[in-house]
Amino acid sequence: MSLGFTEDEIKRAAETKEWLESRLTELEGEIVKLQETLSVVDSVLRGGSFRSAAAIGHREPSAEPSQGGKVAASEAEEVRELRSKGGSLLANAHITTRIVTIIPASKVLLSRVKPPFNSFFVNRILEGMKSHDLDEVRNGTKADGDAIDFQIDEDDDSNIVRITVENYGEKNRLDEIINTSTWTFSRMLEKS
Repeated sequence: MSLGFTEDEIKRAAETKEWLESRLTELEGEIVKLQETLSVVDSVLRGGSFRSAAAIGHREPSAEPSQGGKVAASEAEEVRELRSKGGSLLANAHITTRIVTIIPASKVLLSRVKPPFNSFFVNRILEGMKSHDLDEVRNGTKADGDAIDFQIDEDDDSNIVRITVENYGEKNRLDEIINTSTWTFSRMLEKS
């Protein structure tokens, strides 16, 4: 029994309903991505926010790096897994008091040239931290050897093999490096 609608009108209404449901799903996915991006931006902003003199004055003891950029064996190491929102292992972060080394998971290929690696992670995050530290060195509020530095190793196909960040400093900076690298790696894989 029809309620006064033609078969064509019912078919168009069904198609419209299907399109609306599809569009809602698409927009929900976009909202999730925007919330993730906002979380990363919040992390970046917190990293550049005010720190008390007590926090600046507190430094943990550091170990001198040995040959090949590896840290001394006596220094404790923590390993954190970097996972996508879906739970896939992206990389492992090997952390000591001075150095964090991020190594992509064996089956994860991350090309250094794929956005947003250089534009966001390297240029905004790592270079931003380095520039901030160099300003503090010039102002005399930080020793020259305490400025952040980083190195990105890649294979012959420009895939990232290792990211080493020395003198990352305080825990909030370490968290920012780990959070933004996780977000960046997830975006890079989405674009594959």
